[in-house]
This record gives sequence, C-alpha cells and structure tokens, in this order.
Amino acid sequence: MSLRKLIWVVTRINVQVERYSCCTWVIMHRETRRLSKIPEQVRKEVTPFYLDREVMAVDNDANKIDKLNEETAENIRSGLAPRWSDMDVNQHVNNVKYIGWILESVPINVLEDYNLTSMTLEYRRECRQSHLLESLTSMKTMEPEEKLRIASSSKVNLGSTHLLRMQGNKAEIVRARAEWRSK
Repeated sequence: MSLRKLIWVVTRINVQVERYSCCTWVIMHRETRRLSKIPEQVRKEVTPFYLDREVMAVDNDANKIDKLNEETAENIRSGLAPRWSDMDVNQHVNNVKYIGWILESVPINVLEDYNLTSMTLEYRRECRQSHLLESLTSMKTMEPEEKLRIASSSKVNLGSTHLLRMQGNKAEIVRARAEWRSK
C-alpha cells in the first residue's frame, strides 16, 4: 500500500460503553485525499490478516444520521480549534478529539444527570490544525419503540444528534448520534 501512496482512514465508528466498538475503514490515496478501491495486489496481501476475519461486534447502528443546522440545533458551541497534540500521523485530528468537541455542545444538565451509553460518528471531511470548528447538538426524549431496540434499554431515555462543522464555510466534518441513560 505504501508504494501506491494509499492509507487506511476511518469513515464511521460506533462506540458502545458496554461492549467493543465497531468501525468502518476505507482506503484513501495519501496525496490526492480521494477514496480508493483496494487494488487486487493489496487485497491479496491483506486478506489473510483482515478481510477474512469476523468483526467482534455487529454494527447495529447503520441508520442515517440526520443533519443539523442553526434552526434544528438546540445548542451551538463555536470557536473550537485543534491543537498540535490533537493530530495523528496523517495530520488529521485524532478520532477521540471529536467526541470531546461533540460533548462541548451537550447541555450541562444532560452531562450531570445522564450517562453516555453509545455514540456513532460518521466522518465527512478531514479536519486539520488550521481549522476553526463549531459543535451543534439537538436532544430528544427516546420514543418507546426506540427503547425496545436497545439491549437493556429500560433506562435509556435520551437521544441526541450532533454535527461538527467548519465555523467559516459551515462544511460538515462529523455527524454523530448518541444515546443517554439516566444515572
């Protein structure tokens, strides 16, 4: 892959507090920053190590994540900026940093009274050190039928939708969805 200037990048990750996380990886050309199909030679090289193995947990959260904007978001936090220590080896913001920025726009009473039980993030665009971001959040009470689909869901009673975007041109960086259980 290195000879072909290809790198692996995460496009979606599902974090569960009570089980292992699931994520979707794709290949990206390091210089053009465009997604790439796996060349047959690379597929043959990696198949024994990655492609023929079962995942540890099935992604039960494959539903589309709604987009937020100024009208649909209840809370907006602006002025979020990556630091050098937030960068990974590809000079992208590290995956974990996005969760922290998402939590910046969650209402304080939710952070105090609820436990975050799961979060799914969909990565839309690269985020680099020079970018200035804003975090948008919309909270909702979970409907009874939504509670039924969640294992041990009797206590899960809030859902939230999130968007991290560029502050200037409003370009999407990450969409996310989370579930919360009262403490």
